[in-house]
Parts: sequence; structure tokens; C-alpha cells
Amino acid sequence: SLYEFLKKNSLKLEDHKKLIKYCKKIGIKYLCTPFSFKAAEELHSIGVDWFKMGSGEFLDLPFIERIIKFNKPIIFSTGMSTPSEINFIYKFLIRKKFKKFAFMNCTSEYPPILKDLNLGFIPKLIKKYPNLTIGHSDHTNDILSSIGAVALGAKIIEKHVNLDNKNYGPDKDVSISFKKFKEMVKSIRAL
Repeated sequence: SLYEFLKKNSLKLEDHKKLIKYCKKIGIKYLCTPFSFKAAEELHSIGVDWFKMGSGEFLDLPFIERIIKFNKPIIFSTGMSTPSEINFIYKFLIRKKFKKFAFMNCTSEYPPILKDLNLGFIPKLIKKYPNLTIGHSDHTNDILSSIGAVALGAKIIEKHVNLDNKNYGPDKDVSISFKKFKEMVKSIRAL
């Protein structure tokens, strides 16, 4: 069951601490997606500097209102939202005087059908919110859509990776190898 899978594979706070330490060592920022305020509080308490808000929590105003009080940057995934809902959250955050956020173009299919990626929405988000950083949350198992997203103006890419090609978890169909990830980064930097 999903519950048993999550219980077995969920990271403990000590795991997050190790990841934070490792990320600092190699010069990258660690961020995490909390799915509850309790999780956000715990991550905040151990020094997570950034949060990602998943598509399922995009319209959870009580959660968002509490999490922005940490005054940490938040990357919002828009995968299950309409343009009017995206604008609603944008105005909500501005009204709360919270400016440390970005929007990620996303298709909440795992893996998505290529015609559903809607990469053309990235320039629309950039035009509508010129002062925001716009990115792309890529759930494909290749690198082409991430490269295309950057070519269209995305400044952040979220990509799932696996440690080996024997990954049997729920993200196996939306993940790439670290070798492919390196190829993606090299291709993006060449643009």
C-alpha cells in the first residue's frame, strides 16, 4: 500500500540533516517539499532554507499563510491550477507582502503525455509575472522538455533522478540517471 511504502521510505529528520550537511559541502542549497505545517516546522527547525509547495497544496491558504511566516523562499508548482487560480495565489502572496516566491510550470501527470506538457505556458507566465522567477517542474523520463523549457525562458528546473536504473519507487517512470542529469545541465548551460 502507499501508506506502507511511505512509512518505509520517508526521510527522518536525521536524514534531512545529513542531506543539508552534504549539500553545504558540495555547494548547493537544500530544499524540501513539506506536505503539512508540522513537517514545515520541523524542516525549518533544522535549517532548511527553501521550501517547495507541491501542486496539491497550491491552494491551501491556511498552510501557505503559516509557511510564509518563516520568510523563506518558496517555489510553487502550478500543475493542478488554472491561470485564474495562479493569479489568485499571486495576489494573495503580494497582499501578504511576501515576495520570495517563484512559479513552476508543471503538468501533474506521472509521467506526462508529451502533448500535455504545455511548455508554451512558460512564456505566458513570464509575460504575466515579469518580476517573478518562472521555472518548469519536469516529470518526463528524458531531458528534452527541460532543455525546451529553458529555451522558452524557465530559470529553474525540477528534475527527478534515481540512484540506479533499478529504482522501483513511485517516481521510477519520471526519473533519469545522474549521467543523464549531467548531460541535461551541460545542454542547458550551452543555450
